[in-house]
Amino acid sequence: ERELVAVIEKTEIYYTKLKKYKLLNLVKLLHLNHVYYIYDPKNDYFAKKMEDDKGYRMKVRPMFSERKGDTVYNLATSLYLAEGARMKTIARLSHVYNYCIHNRFGEARNLLLMSHLQDCIDNADVEVRILYNRTVAQLGLCAFR
Repeated sequence: ERELVAVIEKTEIYYTKLKKYKLLNLVKLLHLNHVYYIYDPKNDYFAKKMEDDKGYRMKVRPMFSERKGDTVYNLATSLYLAEGARMKTIARLSHVYNYCIHNRFGEARNLLLMSHLQDCIDNADVEVRILYNRTVAQLGLCAFR
């Protein structure tokens, strides 16, 4: 899978040079579909142990903090500006899912609720509905960690 993601990244660079933004957005969506479910311990709330002996603690961070090195964050925010409701919906759900697996419940919940996806998910195609159900299930798991 790493080789495939490397090819997708090269394709992104190629379409950026050609300034073919519609195709670039499709490639970014493909890239997001291959990386949103990957766990990265450096983005996890609970992965860092505090200096004292009290164990793991949640570090308070601002809501929707900008994370410059995070691939999922960068891909999702760039796809929010793209044309097409389906692409934006998939980007939003992938972003929320990624927040959930990294124990960022507050950010994930707020992002999902502010998008009002629960109101219009009935009109979406099957692939988006499945992603929505997976995301909501992951949000529920994240709430009780």
